[in-house]
Amino acid sequence: MTVIDGRRGVAVAIVLLTLAVAAGGVAADEPAEFEVVDVQPDADLTVEEGETVPVGAFVENAGEGAGVDVVELVVDGDVVASEEVALDPGEREVVSVDLEPPSEGSYEWRFETADDVSESYVLTVEEADDVRFEIVDVTPEGDHSLETGDPVDVEVTVENVGSEAGADDVEVVLGPSGDREPVELDAGDRTTVTVTLPAPPDGEYDWGVLTDDDVAGPWTLTVGDGEPDEPAEFKIVDVTPDGDRTVADGEPLEVEATVANPGDEATTDEVVLAVDGAVGDVEPLELGAGEREVVRLSADAVDGEWLVATSRDVVGPWQLTVEDADDADADDADDADDEDADADSDGADDADADDADDADADDADEDAIDADELPGFGALVALLAVLFVGSATARWARLSE
Repeated sequence: MTVIDGRRGVAVAIVLLTLAVAAGGVAADEPAEFEVVDVQPDADLTVEEGETVPVGAFVENAGEGAGVDVVELVVDGDVVASEEVALDPGEREVVSVDLEPPSEGSYEWRFETADDVSESYVLTVEEADDVRFEIVDVTPEGDHSLETGDPVDVEVTVENVGSEAGADDVEVVLGPSGDREPVELDAGDRTTVTVTLPAPPDGEYDWGVLTDDDVAGPWTLTVGDGEPDEPAEFKIVDVTPDGDRTVADGEPLEVEATVANPGDEATTDEVVLAVDGAVGDVEPLELGAGEREVVRLSADAVDGEWLVATSRDVVGPWQLTVEDADDADADDADDADDEDADADSDGADDADADDADDADADDADEDAIDADELPGFGALVALLAVLFVGSATARWARLSE
């Protein structure tokens, strides 16, 4: 039995442990590594005293293992905000904080983790101007109506209630649109400006007046009858011929499409004939409100589905079958024979019918009796006519309902 002294035993244990790790017998923990990959805004900042600035950083775990780290916002070497982040390998997260600047002066700011430091930027804090523009009067004010086609004219009186001269914008907002007028005022002064907006379409809109320091509204403006105009639309109202089709080999597929614009505005679009996913004719078309037009389209014929479409409407699909020319000729011949046979048959039938009608007419002439010769017959005919007309009138009335 071999005995190993203490020092040799430790050495042997280390060797064995190293071999085990190399062979995968003992799993070593892979470290996480937190990097600051982006800063927003990535620029120097200038703010006024008391103004809060939102800043943020994208932090990514570039290591091989999961981990937890603390992301810090550092201003002139002092940590002013921090957030703990847990990330898996390759995962990233946004850290957002509000930067509350100290007193007037210049400061350096950046983001840091235990493994990384972002680029530094300069924060300049300026003394705040005491300029405050308050809205004193708005004409017209509140909810009101406007005739169709009339522009929006708003008179706004503003006053600088601050202690210093300054400038601001008086803005009139109407739905998603608006306009503004710049104003400069000394401390304590007031002025009236007019903001004009183009005539809006019929409808109801939220509107109001804004400055940097004040808001008037929101109110409701009703234009016209308050019903918004129907948007422009391209609708395919007819395709001729439509449905499943069969064409001879080598012949194109040809159709006529009637397209209408039932909206209240003019619009443009394209009418497309497509066969088996391939686009044939593309016809640009412009239609005014309520107009319609017929366009002729053609496309190469292949076995598959076909349809007519615009960017707003689709009609179809139907099946298109391409037939060999020989088969088509045979079908045409069969159709011709059938037509001849039908013509002969129709001629014979017509002749028989004419003979029968003549015979019936002759019999009727021989047997005819003047209605006036039968007492009360004329009155009966008149009564039946009244009943028939009355019944027909009632039916039309019900259908019209």
